Amino acid sequence: NVVSPANDFANAFPRHIDFKRGGLITGLVGIAMMPWEMLKNADRYIGWLVGYAGSLGAIAGVLIVDYWLLRKRTLDLASLYLTEGTYTYGSGYNGKAISATVIGAVIAFAGAFWEPLAPIYNWSWFVGFGLAGGLYWVMMRGTIPPPPQSGVPTARVASPR
Repeated sequence: NVVSPANDFANAFPRHIDFKRGGLITGLVGIAMMPWEMLKNADRYIGWLVGYAGSLGAIAGVLIVDYWLLRKRTLDLASLYLTEGTYTYGSGYNGKAISATVIGAVIAFAGAFWEPLAPIYNWSWFVGFGLAGGLYWVMMRGTIPPPPQSGVPTARVASPR
């Protein structure tokens, strides 16, 4: 499980962190989390895992709604590498996507701290996914520009048969 976060650190700060240094940082973070303490008590570990799933569900909801529903599986490849492309939004960040993700994750995670919402927390991945995806869809409807008609290559992923 070191490869993905090591790449994340290396890609987030490429001038300062290479893959090897990213792996070392990942190891230190893993030690700081003291995983053996979570494994001592299965309820504690499962509780952490359920909360983590809520945030991952919220991220997945936004990504899936954006790609499958709003953009209809069309990706503007050239704009991925342009500072003023389709995916630039405000200063390079899609505030609506961030808001939907945070709201979905917070509500999915709220049941860990407030007893009346405990059933929501038990289903945190689905709650985060549905809430964040639904909010994102509502906020972004009608704001997605159509893919370029000429001059810029686009990609459409074919469905497996």
